[in-house]
Amino acid sequence: MCSKMTQESIRAFIHENFGKDYFPVYHGQTNIVAPLALMVKRKRKWWKQPFGKAEMIILGGLEKYVVNEKQKHFQNYCSSRLEKEDKGLEKTEIREVSRNLDIGVQGLDNSGGLDLKFSDVLGDLELGKLTEEYYLDQPLREILSDAVLDPIKMAPLEGQQLRLVTAVMYSNKFSLKGNRMHQTSVSGNIHAPSEASPFVGNHSLFKGHVTNKTVPPPMVKRTSRASFLFKFCRVIYDKESKSLKIQDGEFVGKLCVLIGGYGPRPSQFQSRQMKKL
Repeated sequence: MCSKMTQESIRAFIHENFGKDYFPVYHGQTNIVAPLALMVKRKRKWWKQPFGKAEMIILGGLEKYVVNEKQKHFQNYCSSRLEKEDKGLEKTEIREVSRNLDIGVQGLDNSGGLDLKFSDVLGDLELGKLTEEYYLDQPLREILSDAVLDPIKMAPLEGQQLRLVTAVMYSNKFSLKGNRMHQTSVSGNIHAPSEASPFVGNHSLFKGHVTNKTVPPPMVKRTSRASFLFKFCRVIYDKESKSLKIQDGEFVGKLCVLIGGYGPRPSQFQSRQMKKL
């Protein structure tokens, strides 16, 4: 599993170029993250690092849960409905990516204060040719309704929070380059308690400074085509029909975020229609 800093580097690139509905595929998982891979979401233990409220367990392709006599038909049918797109994008420029946060707190009498500084140098990603494989909403619903799942194999998954991979983006190579570093600095002035006056005399104000710097080791690179990003949707297991169904209110497709523009302000009717989207 990648370090937290590596994850932050990948997420920063994803959010800037593809939006927040894509999730990164880390080293060691590229061979199992594919369209129609089934996952289970569960609460993450509070003491596990990196800290998080939930985690995904990738179980493998959905075809493994289809009844044996239907698996070959299911795979052929899925292949015929899979969309493949050459993104026509290639990242060639490499530059240092960094972020800084500076927080200062000052007392009302200007005699004491505290400064916190956080600095991250994330490095930058080098990628090859990008391609994407994905399913659209209606074909995916037809695939799921046609798939007869083995009730014995699905028994452990009853009542679980299930997710299904609907799109995967591939890159011909993957490398994290440049310097990477995390630094935290704390400095400030503090008043000594009155009980310490016999030891410090009239000098009741102290200055302090602490810096913690972390430089992670180099990350391995990949030079072959493999999954890089993925999207998923929520699904539920219908025990009666022995099939998966897309959760109510969930839709699969390309995300289009509506933001304010520079044109004329929409009417109240148009605003209500946009809220319904």
